[in-house]
Amino acid sequence: MPRIRGSSTWGGDGLDKSLGKAMESALKEDVCTERSAERGGRFIFINPCRRDILSILTLVPCQGAAEISRKINVNLNTVMWHIDVLMARGYVLERRFGSRRVFFPEGLISGDEVGMFHAINRFRSRMILSDVMDVPGMSGTELVRHTDLSRQTLSKSLRSLERQGLVSAVADGSRNRYYPTNLLAERGETFYERSKGFADFLLNKIRGEGGDNPAIIKKGLDRLIIEIGPRGSRSSMEIGVNPYLTAL
Repeated sequence: MPRIRGSSTWGGDGLDKSLGKAMESALKEDVCTERSAERGGRFIFINPCRRDILSILTLVPCQGAAEISRKINVNLNTVMWHIDVLMARGYVLERRFGSRRVFFPEGLISGDEVGMFHAINRFRSRMILSDVMDVPGMSGTELVRHTDLSRQTLSKSLRSLERQGLVSAVADGSRNRYYPTNLLAERGETFYERSKGFADFLLNKIRGEGGDNPAIIKKGLDRLIIEIGPRGSRSSMEIGVNPYLTAL
C-alpha cells in the first residue's frame, strides 16, 4: 500500500489531529479499494490520475515522477503507484539516468530518442534551450546573466544540449554564440507515420481492456482527443502523438 502523504497534526488541538488521522485513513481506504478493483479487472483508465499521467507523458515524454506530481497536484507516492500500474500493463516504460528515473509511453519514441527528450526535460536545460530559441546568438556570458545560472552549470547544460543536437555553438572571436538547431522541426515533419502507428497501437491496447471501443473525437497533427471507458462512464483523454511538436 502506498504511503499517503498527509499531515496527521493539522493544528494545535486534538480535534484537528483526529480529523487529520481520519482523512489519512479515508485516503488509504480509497487507494486500497481501488487496488482491489484493479485486481478484479476494473477498467484501467477509470481513474482520472492515471489518464492525466499517460496524457502528460505522451505530450512531453521522459519526465520524472516528481514533475508529474507537481503538474497534476497529486502526492508523489500516489503518482508512483499509478505509474507502476501503467508499467505493469504495458503502457509506460522507464529509463534510469544515474539515480533519476524518467518515464515515457510504450511505442511513442525509440530507445535512442530517450536521451534527447530527457535533456529537454531537465529544468536548467529546458530553460537554456527556451532562451536560445527566443534569442538566438546569445553568448555564454549573456546566458549566465539571462538565466541566473553559474557559468559551470550553464556550460554543463549547454554541452548536454549540443550532444543531443539541439543547440549549436558558433565561434565569434574568443567566445561562442549559441543557436537552436532545426532538429525538432525536421523530426516533427517526418514523425507523422510514426504518429499514426502510435495512435493505432494505443487505441488497440485500450480496446483490449474491455468495455466500449475507444473513439477519436478530435484529431490534430500533434494530438488526439479520445473517448474511452465502459458505457455509462465514458471519459475523454488528450493524447500526444508527435512529441517533437509538443515537448516544448
